[in-house]
Amino acid sequence: MIQYIRWYGWRGFSLFVILALIMGITQVWQPPVYSARTTARVGSQPRVAALSPMAMLTSDNVEDELAVLESQVVRQHAVDTLFLQCKPVPAWQPNPLGYQLGRVLAFIFRTKRPLDYGKLDYPATLSLDLNYDRMAKRQLVVEVDGQGGYALQVDGKTVDTKPVGEVLATEGLSIALTGFTPDQAQRWRLKLTEPELAAALLRDSLTIMRVGVRSNTIGIKCDELHPGLAARIVNTMMEYYIARDVENKQQNSSEMLVYLDQRIAEVESEIKGHREELTALLSDQKHLLASGESSYVADSYLTFQNRATALYTEKAQVQHLRDQLDTDAPFTGYYSSETVDRPVELEQAQAILNAERKLQEELLTKTEQHPDIVLLKQTIDSRKSQLAELLDESIHQLDAQIASAHQGMGRYEELLELSPETQNAVNQASGDINIGTQVLGSLYAERQQIALQKESDVSPIVILDAGRPNYKPASPRLMTAAFVSILFALLLTAALLVAGRILDTDVRDAGSLMGRHGAPLLAVVDGDGRPADEVEARRLNLVLAKLLNNSPGKIALVGATGSNQADAVLSAANRDDLGTKLDANRLFAASGIGEAALYDPRMLEAQAVVVITTTGRRRLKQLAPMFNAMGELGLAHAGWILVAGK
Repeated sequence: MIQYIRWYGWRGFSLFVILALIMGITQVWQPPVYSARTTARVGSQPRVAALSPMAMLTSDNVEDELAVLESQVVRQHAVDTLFLQCKPVPAWQPNPLGYQLGRVLAFIFRTKRPLDYGKLDYPATLSLDLNYDRMAKRQLVVEVDGQGGYALQVDGKTVDTKPVGEVLATEGLSIALTGFTPDQAQRWRLKLTEPELAAALLRDSLTIMRVGVRSNTIGIKCDELHPGLAARIVNTMMEYYIARDVENKQQNSSEMLVYLDQRIAEVESEIKGHREELTALLSDQKHLLASGESSYVADSYLTFQNRATALYTEKAQVQHLRDQLDTDAPFTGYYSSETVDRPVELEQAQAILNAERKLQEELLTKTEQHPDIVLLKQTIDSRKSQLAELLDESIHQLDAQIASAHQGMGRYEELLELSPETQNAVNQASGDINIGTQVLGSLYAERQQIALQKESDVSPIVILDAGRPNYKPASPRLMTAAFVSILFALLLTAALLVAGRILDTDVRDAGSLMGRHGAPLLAVVDGDGRPADEVEARRLNLVLAKLLNNSPGKIALVGATGSNQADAVLSAANRDDLGTKLDANRLFAASGIGEAALYDPRMLEAQAVVVITTTGRRRLKQLAPMFNAMGELGLAHAGWILVAGK
């Protein structure tokens, strides 16, 4: 292989350079593609949603949210909102190499520098009326003069001129654009896409992802020919996705409220039944051991019991609100108590709601690192901390009041002197009432949260980073293109060299024969069959002598390309002055050339063949029939003798 590379080294290097240049230029000559990405954090839905019949309509699963983002509906909204079936793209999109070459040429010849459209403002489409079938094969260009006017060109001809922002019209198309970079002449080509296929084709430019293996952060990435367009697409999709989420949750909230009302009524009915059972137990004198009038005692016991159940309901609502503050989901509401007025907590809760709503709006145009966003988050965290302290104190107070109510129940329970059987029944009924009231408090809080969610426009999905134009192309990258080109050219050149090595059948010199057909090169002789010098002659004599010693049968010298080659070589190798006399009975020169020499009658006694050949193109291919015949006759290939050219 090294010898082969030595022969073809300069050709291989030239091939490598050509392939690398072709690959590199092909990559960097492509129009640049820009990327934009937006991310959002998916919040959780109310706990009751898991119990609701509407649970299948609202999801807190990140995979489900990704499926929604990937849906045709979201993409179609972006197409319809941004009019992507007729989107402006630069009429001349400078690739990195072309742009740099243009700058150099402009500097040398003092001409106008090329325009980098990637750094211009992307125009917004105000209106569009398109007959795709009529305009599909037309070349449409919008030319902006930089002085407040623009024109529509169809197949190179100007058909309409208007001030920027007004409708440009021709038969089959009317469009209004605005938002061009001021005071800058520019040309934009209108790229048409069949309206029915625009949403499907947009999918090829999008990547919907989950940011992190176990995170609840999702993202949209878009690759487009202009950074402004890529940013608008991802922002439009995310905003619609969030708005649709709010709309769906508001619609589903009505169904969930119906379910909660039914569940609350069931729990209240159960509590009422347990209270009636408890009242009946305490009203029947036969259940009491105390003598005399005990109705006052029983009424007092029930009063404390009712007080305890109301406090349990109150605590469950406060605890539900407190639990909200320990989650990453946006704060979504506050309960209204019928027994206790909590104006301070209500004020803090409303302030948090307002701040959450403002944060959602600000994130549409600012990053999470923006000072306004940081300040808003700090404000929300501070207010949540204050509200948490208030609620912790309220829970502490409620626990004390519940304990006091239970002490009152205990005092009157002793005065009643209940029988053991009645005591067990009373304890069972009281426990059922306590459990029911706690469940009722949670249901009240859930219902209030759902009711607020129905009226609120705050989504549990929070935008973390809005899409912004990234003016650095995602592709092609010069360093990446250079690396890929060099690697590809290196591999392809190596593959071509290996293929050439396998297919090459030329005999150029001694190196061409080494390793071929598993036989060694025995000697190199001149055109007359004589060794080049005395040393080579002795070497040939010694090599042939060793072959005879190692072979029990006869060995034939076969000339592959000349009839007298075998005789000449044998004579030169068996000179008397070489020291080793070769056995003429065992080493002979076959008559004939190539394959014909194999049919010499003496070949019947031969065991191996030494092939004598000259240099030449496709020489090994010409020898192939002879080697096939050797295989059929069972003759071993003992080695080569090369007749070098002059």
